[in-house]
Amino acid sequence: MRIPCSKSKRYLRGDDWLVHALHYNTLKATGLGNSSMVVLEMEGVFELEDFKKTIRQVTEVIPFFTGKVRRDWTLAPFWASNRKKSVNVSVILKTIEDDVKQEAVLSILEEWANKPFESDLDYLCFRILQVGLNRCYLAMQFDHRLFDAYGAESFLSLLEKVFSKQIKPDQVCKEIRLTEPAHLDHWRENFLCGKAVIQCRYKLLEKPNLFLTTPFKKQYQDHISVFLNDEETLQFQNQVQNHAGYLMTLPYGLYVAAMVFRYLAKSVNASEEDFLASCSVDQRYLSPNQPAIFFNYLSFMFFKISQADLDDRSGIINIFKQQFYENTKEKYPEKLSKVMLLMRIMPKKILGNMMSTWMHVFFGSFNFAFLHKCNIKEGFFCGRRLINVFHYPRIPVQTGAGIYFNKFGKRLNMSITLHHGMIDCNQKQELITVARNACLGISC
Repeated sequence: MRIPCSKSKRYLRGDDWLVHALHYNTLKATGLGNSSMVVLEMEGVFELEDFKKTIRQVTEVIPFFTGKVRRDWTLAPFWASNRKKSVNVSVILKTIEDDVKQEAVLSILEEWANKPFESDLDYLCFRILQVGLNRCYLAMQFDHRLFDAYGAESFLSLLEKVFSKQIKPDQVCKEIRLTEPAHLDHWRENFLCGKAVIQCRYKLLEKPNLFLTTPFKKQYQDHISVFLNDEETLQFQNQVQNHAGYLMTLPYGLYVAAMVFRYLAKSVNASEEDFLASCSVDQRYLSPNQPAIFFNYLSFMFFKISQADLDDRSGIINIFKQQFYENTKEKYPEKLSKVMLLMRIMPKKILGNMMSTWMHVFFGSFNFAFLHKCNIKEGFFCGRRLINVFHYPRIPVQTGAGIYFNKFGKRLNMSITLHHGMIDCNQKQELITVARNACLGISC
């Protein structure tokens, strides 16, 4: 049975509703909400006024920046835009001297990633860090209710198209997806998917899993960045080829993430129980011909990791490959997406409160993601040559860590997010060494 619904609304998908519940839960626990930040490193002096003009031109024609969630008679949540309300996106400039070390720059970026939005109805903020006359950083902080990481990169790419006059401002809406059906059909299939997901979860939880529940300061999160240059990235790719196989970047990246988390577990004197890793999976491949910049298109795979197996690199990678094959064969991410459609019936407060008790079971010991392709093209952004693009993701309060990879051109970046106070400064440096050595295949 299919329930008729409006074809002109942007209904929220199941993963969107999960993000809204997560935002409620995180905002209640930390006062900060569920946001992340993407950073563009560029050469030269940033053209602030021209960029502000581009921001105004783009945000004025896109209806999503003045919206919030409503439900219609079908009880399906949708994004209700207030076109009468003007859009005011904050753009802030900070200038520092040219002789500062990279650690000082990263410290400023980390501070920005931990700043709350002025209002719960603000979804976007830009901050520019001008370092002397030769280098600048554009940091876009975004609310996950409006973007996921791929979507945030795509939005920045859209800004560049308008700035460089590749498209006119009134053509912007042709580049984005304005509507989404309510998906109020295939009920039996969705419920059967729920049964399969529950069975899979019970299998993963047969043995105890390690969840770091130490009461760290959870509002402020530490962000550790590991940057590989061109040669190191090539060495990483050779390690993938030699130990995991052609195009097997995800299993090898998961091995690196597991080594990082094992160091964290030992640092806080945790037990030697198994790890449960949740791996974010982009779902845009299901409809590749439809531009999907706004909102979320994520699901998850789950991997069981025995700490004892991590000493055998080839062995643990083969285990990850087998689990990856099982996740893919059973279409677990697609089934989980269909289950999340059913969860939309719950108010976000109820779902958020439920998630606060079993969030660690859903998101695992740590969260992992590998963004294989950057949606921001190499070359220039707003008239300045791009050097690098990297991310500052935040993690749910019940998750022990977030370990994420992204590529820009020939460079690989690794972002590690921890709750503040989990490890000290010396241990952070050791953690960077562990991560870099694991990437490059160097024995510790």
